[in-house]
Parts: sequence; structure tokens; C-alpha cells
Amino acid sequence: MSTYGSTGKVAWVYRHFPIAELHPNAPLLAEAAECVGAEGGNAAFWKFIDNVFAEAPGNDLFPMDRIDMVIQRSGVTLSNVKACMAEGVYRKRVQDQFDEAITAGGEGTPHNILVTATGRTIPVPGSQPYATLQSLIDTLLTE
Repeated sequence: MSTYGSTGKVAWVYRHFPIAELHPNAPLLAEAAECVGAEGGNAAFWKFIDNVFAEAPGNDLFPMDRIDMVIQRSGVTLSNVKACMAEGVYRKRVQDQFDEAITAGGEGTPHNILVTATGRTIPVPGSQPYATLQSLIDTLLTE
């Protein structure tokens, strides 16, 4: 986004795609991320996401006994986030985003979808090098 975002020609939108069959804790972690974001804003949301992946890099299973610590590291009030999670405030949002990913052709994570100004979609499955994404974006911006 530091390369393309300032021009306004490219936007990046994050969506949850918690595949419970692969990562049983993923749906609850996605809800927790939304609750953290609601409580502490964008910076807290990303701090939470970063800490989740620091605790469970790659395809490791996140240790749920560490969720309170990760929430607190995000700089938010633990009791407020836990209440949000218990009430399922963002459960439907997470499920809707999951369903949208399936409809768009998502099969795994990470999964990116480039959407052109005309609405054409280009799926980019898997972890790709920056140069690959940059080349795709540059090509699409010339259309």
C-alpha cells in the first residue's frame, strides 16, 4: 500500500477466511480480532493479528490458553473484548466473509483477489512474492 495506496488507484481490503477444518480456533480468533478492533481501532486490530501469528507461525495451531495475553498485548480492555466475544457480536460478519471467500473461489489461506475498476476478479491463491503481486497490479492498472 505504500507503493500504490497514496494514488487512490489501489485499495486493500482485509477479509476473514477462517477454515475451521484446518485451524479449529480460526473462527473464534477472527471474532476476537473484530472485537479488538471495535474496542481499540485499526492499530489494535493489526497488533492482535500480528501477535496471533507470532504465537502460532505458519500452520501451527494457536494455543487458546494464550488468547487473553494476546488480547491484552493489543492495548484493549480484556473484559470488554471477552464480553464482545461471548455475545457473538461479530460472528455473523466473520461467517459472511467466509461465505464470500468461498463464492469468490477461495480454497485456502492466504488467498487474494484482485478486483479491477470494471469488476473483473483475478484470484491469487497462496503466498506470493511481492514482485508477483506488483507485476499483476501494474498490468491491471494499465488496462
